[in-house]
Amino acid sequence: MFTEDGDWTPHVTAFEKDRLAALLHEPPAVFSSGSKLCLHIEEKKKRCTFLNSSDHHCRVYAARPFECALYPFVFSRERSGLRVYAHLACPFVTETQGTPAWDAAVAEIRAFFQGPQIPEALVDYSPHQMELLELFDVDPAGDILWKARPRIETFLKHSSRVISAKAFVNLFAWKDFFGHEVQEIDGNLCVFLTQKIGSFLYWPPLGEKISPAAVEACFKKMRAGQKGRGLARIENVSEAELAAFDRSRYVPFVRGHEYCY
Repeated sequence: MFTEDGDWTPHVTAFEKDRLAALLHEPPAVFSSGSKLCLHIEEKKKRCTFLNSSDHHCRVYAARPFECALYPFVFSRERSGLRVYAHLACPFVTETQGTPAWDAAVAEIRAFFQGPQIPEALVDYSPHQMELLELFDVDPAGDILWKARPRIETFLKHSSRVISAKAFVNLFAWKDFFGHEVQEIDGNLCVFLTQKIGSFLYWPPLGEKISPAAVEACFKKMRAGQKGRGLARIENVSEAELAAFDRSRYVPFVRGHEYCY
């Protein structure tokens, strides 16, 4: 239950909205407003739209948003970087600190954020420092990308390599300027560069063949995240790879020319 509609109202990404809409057969506007879940007034307090007041169970628990699944841990996007906290308002946090159960929970969360894919952090929770216990910082651009290198290079080996940009070192050179998300779709590996206004695909989907389904899924993801503020695009496509794209749906343009010394 919430006393007001503030930062602690659960937030959802565009992808999560689409997933929940398909599950519930409801348009996202029914259960969300902007990036937040809707709240309903009940006994002078507000409850999440997915909370059943009769049994206090979540009706989308198996598919609940990432912020809900992560709680009582909190993922915060701050000016200085990404940070993970624990919310001191949760009894589990205050009652188990210093115990093996607490150590195991923190170790599990730390391991998750050292994985190859880091979910999007939607909110800066740092103004609520009095309610939070700082745990650790997250570096999705450096350590996470480096750990994904073997997987990326495996897919690069099976892809067309006619332009020099098709090399891990070229991607890694941008680690301080963009976030990175690596996702496997329909047998292709898709490498997104992300920033606040959205994301774009650094290379065409990697694999022996470019999957039209993967291309479609990538553009859908990029358009959903950009909300009209950017251009959904795939960079570093060679002339030979253009045949994989339907010209009636996608517009190619020259960004630059390959060169050698």
